[in-house]
Amino acid sequence: MRGMRVGGVKTWGVAVGLVVGFVLAPAAQANYDPLSSGTTKLILDKGFLASLKKVGVTIGAKAPAKRKGNAIVLPVVGGKSDPTIKKAEIEQEGTIVFQAGNRKVPLRAIELKAKHPPPFGVS
Repeated sequence: MRGMRVGGVKTWGVAVGLVVGFVLAPAAQANYDPLSSGTTKLILDKGFLASLKKVGVTIGAKAPAKRKGNAIVLPVVGGKSDPTIKKAEIEQEGTIVFQAGNRKVPLRAIELKAKHPPPFGVS
């Protein structure tokens, strides 16, 4: 076992240096940017809209959300985004309403969670 010695003091110095470096290194953390205004535009697939129409269901929006053609525009009221890890959570205001005859199904408190959010513009 005499020939098994590896570097002696130098090896121990490097090993201790690496361990101390890992212990003292700051933990990686997300740097979230708060979101408080703007809009989110949801583009509805034409096939989805055609399927709804086929079974007699319409889709609309209740203020402050708006329906524009095959899109629904929702005002952003809060949320957070971290472009470094490509994640975002966006809180919307307004209601999306599915309707068939007199029956309505409202979708409220809409929150978008995206793993690869689009770039955010600042105006």
